[in-house]
Amino acid sequence: MKQNKPKKPSKQYHLPRRYNVKLRAVLLGILILGAGFGALVGKLYQLQIVQGNELKTAANAQQIKDTILEPTRGSILDSKGKVLAKTSIVWNVEAAPNMIAFADENQEQKLLARQLAAEIAPLLQVSEEELFAKLGDYESFYKVLAKGVDKPVADKILEIKNKYKIGLGITCSSTTKREYPYGNFMSSVLGFVNSEGHGTITGVEVSYDKQLAGRRGRRISAKTRLDGEMATDNAVVYPAEDGNNVVLTIDSDIQAVVERNLNGAVLEHNPQNRATAIVMDVNTGAVLAMATKPDFDPNEPSTILNTEQYNAIMAIPDEQQRTQALGDVRSILWRNKAISEVYDPGSVFKVITTSAGLDAGVASNNTTYLCKGNISVLGQNYVCLNHASHGIVNISDILKNSCNVGTIQVGQALGIDRFSAYFNAYGLTGLTGIDLPNEARSIYHKADNMSLVDLASSSFGQGMALTPIQMISSFSAAVNGGELVTPHVVQRVQDKNGNIVQEVDTNIKRQVISEEVSQEMRGYLERVVKGDASENYYSAARFANVYGYRVGGKSGTSDNLKGDDSGFVSSFLGVAPINNPQIAVLVVIDTPITWTDLTTYIAIPVAGNILQEILPMLGIQPEYTPEELAQEEIEVTNTTISNNLNHLAVARAEMGRLGFQHRVIGNGQTVLHQFPENGAIPRGSCVYLYTETTEDSMVTIPDFSGLSRQQAKQVAQSSYINIRLSGAQEGTAVAQDIPAGTEVPMGKVITVTIAEPQPEPPAE
Repeated sequence: MKQNKPKKPSKQYHLPRRYNVKLRAVLLGILILGAGFGALVGKLYQLQIVQGNELKTAANAQQIKDTILEPTRGSILDSKGKVLAKTSIVWNVEAAPNMIAFADENQEQKLLARQLAAEIAPLLQVSEEELFAKLGDYESFYKVLAKGVDKPVADKILEIKNKYKIGLGITCSSTTKREYPYGNFMSSVLGFVNSEGHGTITGVEVSYDKQLAGRRGRRISAKTRLDGEMATDNAVVYPAEDGNNVVLTIDSDIQAVVERNLNGAVLEHNPQNRATAIVMDVNTGAVLAMATKPDFDPNEPSTILNTEQYNAIMAIPDEQQRTQALGDVRSILWRNKAISEVYDPGSVFKVITTSAGLDAGVASNNTTYLCKGNISVLGQNYVCLNHASHGIVNISDILKNSCNVGTIQVGQALGIDRFSAYFNAYGLTGLTGIDLPNEARSIYHKADNMSLVDLASSSFGQGMALTPIQMISSFSAAVNGGELVTPHVVQRVQDKNGNIVQEVDTNIKRQVISEEVSQEMRGYLERVVKGDASENYYSAARFANVYGYRVGGKSGTSDNLKGDDSGFVSSFLGVAPINNPQIAVLVVIDTPITWTDLTTYIAIPVAGNILQEILPMLGIQPEYTPEELAQEEIEVTNTTISNNLNHLAVARAEMGRLGFQHRVIGNGQTVLHQFPENGAIPRGSCVYLYTETTEDSMVTIPDFSGLSRQQAKQVAQSSYINIRLSGAQEGTAVAQDIPAGTEVPMGKVITVTIAEPQPEPPAE
């Protein structure tokens, strides 16, 4: 069988190998190019469509310089326009040591740094070694040499920098600094600012921060490559709005009196929980002075001013405990005790209970109560101070004798519901609304959980805790005609041109008691301080009396809030003139460690001395009774013979009560010697109180010949002696009982005789 031969494959055309490789490369390239082009298109879409606005903004930002323009913070002024807080332009001195190193290649680096340190250190008031350590650190790009220096210092440093030709090695940049020209004066009211220039923690700086801060501005301009501003006229400026000025109701002169007297109380009594005082207009609620001692310096708020206290803290070996102790003390010092801390008001509160009883009609001054020295309420025994038995008493007697037993009976007559209603009406269940931050809330028994025992304790000011601002506000309502007003420390906000932006008006919240009851209370409170005209009054409250003025008030003594036997709180609240109330003064001394023989009444003379000084300052004229006018001479008290009277605050208050001026010689708190010591001397004479020596300071008697009465008084006063004038009301001095040129103790009384002018001889 014939087999078929296999067919030969047909002949095919094959590209040469080298052409095949090229083709694949071209195709791959086309694919890559297409993919790249697609990616580019996608990217362009992403950039132009999706992210277009965002990238345009970023591009503009790289070309535009946007500068924040800071406003100048407004000032805080007292009621008379004295600047208490202000913002000043100061300079920060900074260095770039790495640039100083190459300022002059022919000069040794250490020598240059040493020379700079020697010249600049005295200007910055730092040690030369400290400054050399910074300037000689040539690897550093940035060092702060000083902050907040004045312009003359900055100018001098720039002169030195130019002399050494160190360019950007040292720079002075302007900034602002908050300054408090009077240090710790009024610090608890003013507060302070933080590192960003805003009020923080306490004071007017916080409560009026928005008004003081102003509003930031902006400057938008073209930017250079080195982040500078191009020199063109195309900048867009939105000016900053400077802050407004805040004008306080506080009078710096009255504040100074309050702080001086409060400082004296702190030095003498060392209160563990500090001391505070408030002076307030009872009719408007305007605060004329408010102080807490010890306090802080708002220029350096973290500094503890009490050296002993600071050293004791720094002696704590454990760092964590030391840091905690520093923080605890600072937080206390920054608190305004007058509004941010509560205390047990004690017997001052009896004014609230008795006025409520009178207004509710459950008591009158004809209503009598029996005080046997103690009273039991549901098994709880209450006593009067020193277990005194006051016998049959009325409302006036209750206040004068500070009778706990009588006050409890008034509270029982009111009952829980009515007592609580008046407590609320007097504003004691809520905040007063004072325009300061961090006002504390009161602690009290609410009607729905108050027992009769709670009512008894509350009626005479125990078992509750109020802020001092609450107490003075409610007390003011009791004497001003019955109106509860909102206390405030700011009277107005004004712009840089003096235009009034905001005015704080008197805000009468409500009528608490009737005008008739308020008038009745004023009479009772005057009796507390002065006693009856027929009696020789030796109550401690007499040290709040001021000769020629009608003063009323009430003292208070209570346990501190720890509830143990570790101490007490002494307070006094006085009002003057009590017949036409204008101001109230509250002094609270919390947990004193040392005290006088007045024991719990140590706040009274402090308040009395404040009243004695500020009443004339306020333009309140004395009103002398016929008996006072008839007293040309008064027996002076020798304060050194009694441990009760020789304490400086008490001695000063005694002089004011008797109608004498006084001058303190020395810095002590105890009177060691006084002149005149005893005897009857002219009313208004000056008594000299020595607290560091028993030796008299001597002066020389002047010649009064030919002087009128008024001239003789002026010469005597400027010579530090007292004068007794006799003879005619008109005319000139013709005699003096101590010859001119005689050395006498300061305060010596000299008698000068005035003769009527002789008639002119008839003309010949």
